[in-house]
Amino acid sequence: MKMNQHATRVLALAAFGLLAACGGGGNGGDPAHFSGKNDSMASRISNARTLEESTTFRAEAVGINLGEENELVDGEDIAFRIFRTSPDVAPTFVVTHNEETTTFGPEHLGAQVELPNNYFIEDLGDNNDKWLWTWAGRPLELADGRYWGGWTEGRYIPSDWKHHFPVNIYYNGDPTDLRRIAVIGLETAPGDMPTHDVRARYSGRVSMQTFPADSGPFRDFLGDIALIAHFSEGTIGGFSDNWRVWNEGWQDLPALSYTLADAPINGNGFTTSVASCAGCDVQVVDSTVAGKFYGPYADEAGGTIQAEFSDGAVAIGAFYTDQD
Repeated sequence: MKMNQHATRVLALAAFGLLAACGGGGNGGDPAHFSGKNDSMASRISNARTLEESTTFRAEAVGINLGEENELVDGEDIAFRIFRTSPDVAPTFVVTHNEETTTFGPEHLGAQVELPNNYFIEDLGDNNDKWLWTWAGRPLELADGRYWGGWTEGRYIPSDWKHHFPVNIYYNGDPTDLRRIAVIGLETAPGDMPTHDVRARYSGRVSMQTFPADSGPFRDFLGDIALIAHFSEGTIGGFSDNWRVWNEGWQDLPALSYTLADAPINGNGFTTSVASCAGCDVQVVDSTVAGKFYGPYADEAGGTIQAEFSDGAVAIGAFYTDQD
């Protein structure tokens, strides 16, 4: 059991009235706060049959420009609206940023079944392509409220992140190739954030890709992450270890670990950084780890990562956790 281990947890959840959402990401719209015991990402997506009925999920998306040199770009506000026209079809994602809206529908769904959802719009003109994928995965189609977690015996297995998940978009074309990662979800309302004097530990996964200073290929990394929140003090910190790297198969990196600096919790979010790294071939010279809390009373936490390394390489990634 997770949050109910804390004697101070309030069992009754206050319901929030949802604001009317504007089309295509819109202006304003639903704040996407968690609103009741039956609320989840799957239920929000499954209960919306049209764009007008869908929830607007907004997030700051970190990005990288894959040009002649791989370089980080400023974060960008992105709005996602997700709905299913019927129970037996995959979701439709409507993505809005920079006043541009792209619709990724079931007709764009890739052939992967057991792997995370992969939407691909090919050749939009001038050899431009657009990709969107989530490693929340197929349970969005099944709407069973569970998302893919670890990898066991050649397939993904369910885990319990019900209220948030990462999304990854890639716009391939001139003049730049932009790749962005965001985490969207049902945020904990700031007024529902815990204030009790109990240390809360969050455990989960982190996925990161590093890009060399030139335009060379990226490298995939997976690791575990643990966050420790002291809500009465309004602070959070943590660490990440058990890293693996893909090199014609996953290879363990047992010596590699990162420590995250203690940082203040502001409302329902936080921004911290990598304080130190053990077992690093190159050091982190600058980083931003930005997260939010999701679900009932900060039941889950997730966010994005940007980092620069001493050899000029850069990295972007995402983490997703729930309370132990």
